[in-house]
Amino acid sequence: MALGTDKQSNEALQAQEAAERQRFASERPELFAALTKRNQEFMNKFMHEITSLGYDGDLDRKENELLHTLVEEQKKGVTAKQLYGTPTAYAHQLHGNPDESADGEGAKSPFWQYWVEGGLLIGGVFAGISGLTLLLGSNGSDAASGPAGILTLLLNFVVGGAAMAILTTNQPDMSKPKQERGTMRYILISVAVLLVWIGLISVTEFLPATMNPELPIFGYLALAILALAARWWFKREYKVTKTLF
Repeated sequence: MALGTDKQSNEALQAQEAAERQRFASERPELFAALTKRNQEFMNKFMHEITSLGYDGDLDRKENELLHTLVEEQKKGVTAKQLYGTPTAYAHQLHGNPDESADGEGAKSPFWQYWVEGGLLIGGVFAGISGLTLLLGSNGSDAASGPAGILTLLLNFVVGGAAMAILTTNQPDMSKPKQERGTMRYILISVAVLLVWIGLISVTEFLPATMNPELPIFGYLALAILALAARWWFKREYKVTKTLF
């Protein structure tokens, strides 16, 4: 008798699952057509990326949830990018966390990851600029400003990374009503952070060359390439999402 009951329960669950899959398939065309062009592009790129990653979650259900959410949120002027970031980043996030809900909450990465990612980006960019400054200056024309010294570069990696992390974690929440997004707060934080960062960097420019020596051209360019490559690897390895750049 128990076996018969279990069999009936399984058949009922299978029938319910089949009906749900049929609903997903029937709703997909109408929901997709209701999306804005940008949201349609987001969904196309997201589905391509998540499929290529070999996502092991319930992709049909996830797609249906996303479509419903986007259709509702776009009525408020909220885009897919504001909710989930880039389609590639969100696909990687879900691939690593297949059971995460699709409401866009909890999508931010830890502060330390933004610090490392931002430091590698800023440090790499400034190292590249310094290398190009020396390279252009070696062609017979003096550059408008000299290359950054080692201490200046180090501060760009550490302080610049912290600045990027603070700016990233305090971004306005565009999914909320305009008066609740915290835009003015973000502007004030941005100004304060940038002033501190620029002030510290400026101090190092007055240090003697013995305390803040320059690197050769190859040193700057190699450091830039290594830092930017490390940043790319770090973002991919730790699935850092919702970064500024």
